[in-house]
Amino acid sequence: MQQMVERLRGDLAAFVEQREALTLLLWAKQPLDTAYAIKLLGSLDEASERDLYILFPEDCYDPSRYLDSLMAACDMDIDVGNQAIAAGAGRDDARPWESLPAACFEERRGIQGRIRVLVEHLRRYYPEASHRIVFGFLPAQLTSPAAYAQLVRGLLPTAGYEPWMAGVRFIVQDSQLAPQLVPELTRRGGDDVLIRPIDFSADALTGALVEQLHDPATPEAERMSALVQVGALDHAWKRYDEALRKYGVAYRYYLRERNDALQGVCLLFAGYTLEQMGRLEEARERYRQTLELAIASDLRQLIINASMALGGLHQQEEDWLGASQYWFAATATAKSVNSLYVLADCAEKAGICHLALDQQGKALELWDAAKQVGQQIQYWDRVVAVLEHSIEVERRAGMTQEAEAHERELRVARHERERASEEVREAREQARVRV
Repeated sequence: MQQMVERLRGDLAAFVEQREALTLLLWAKQPLDTAYAIKLLGSLDEASERDLYILFPEDCYDPSRYLDSLMAACDMDIDVGNQAIAAGAGRDDARPWESLPAACFEERRGIQGRIRVLVEHLRRYYPEASHRIVFGFLPAQLTSPAAYAQLVRGLLPTAGYEPWMAGVRFIVQDSQLAPQLVPELTRRGGDDVLIRPIDFSADALTGALVEQLHDPATPEAERMSALVQVGALDHAWKRYDEALRKYGVAYRYYLRERNDALQGVCLLFAGYTLEQMGRLEEARERYRQTLELAIASDLRQLIINASMALGGLHQQEEDWLGASQYWFAATATAKSVNSLYVLADCAEKAGICHLALDQQGKALELWDAAKQVGQQIQYWDRVVAVLEHSIEVERRAGMTQEAEAHERELRVARHERERASEEVREAREQARVRV
């Protein structure tokens, strides 16, 4: 994926630098693809002291209203900049900017006419064409693709290049699934618009990994990293034999390179695959190898993962003593690295194992610890789970007072869980609408 991102970054930078095309159209496979472009343009903006980037990800449901919002945002940025200058920030020779002229807000001028007035105003402060003015018109949400297409058409030169266009760059978008612009631009021809497909879908990312894996020009370390990632995809698609082969090749490479951490990752992943294949003894051995390597090298995250894998395997086999020991080890290590979500999860599992061993006191102690940590970090799912465990045990044991106290806490925890779930649902809905 990193290569795909870097390739897009390079193409965006090259477009800004070139002198032939006024517009770059990003032909996106899925709505979120343009999010990568917006982020990369932001990084180019931060890195450039020469160019002016105007990135506007607002929705376009009407071209005129879109430009109204753009102009208002530019005016606000000018005001903020002037306040900073007044406070002594920036260069010593910095001078305040004038607000945008009223013509920027006049709908009768049309799309290109309003942008021209804006550019001419900005050129008072960035006078040379070598100072690029880059417009990123990349809405994160498109309520009306037709309205957006109308906006983009209004930006294209119909009577050839005009002087105000020198050094100006427009970056716009279209959808591969429902194209509004690409077909007509392809028919029209000309070199004023470049079309750059962009695809960060799962299939594209997989293809990029495979390409990187088989490219002899790619350094061996990068190919081995890609090999492990493709192995993980093989595992996800239940091609277990292929996954094992890839992990084995990568493991031997990392063994030769004396890279303990990535040796451990290969062993752990191989264990996960063997467990899915039902080869439990082999899986157990890989987990043990991972744990021994991690302890010897003090790789604590790997200690946690291997201990959790062994705890789950032993619990699956109802070896409650062995499982409890591994879950407790994972709990202790998680505490040492302040991994509180993992600590709460593992403490709950350890408590279940101790209950199966008829060690109710130890189980209640572990669940109380998980509850306190969960309340601290607002991990309400886990708080609810351990309180329910505790109440069930206390009711059976006749611990009425303790059970009633925990029931009061449980009501609060369930309320908090529901409230948090509602906030998540609202956030997801807002994200879905933006996309």
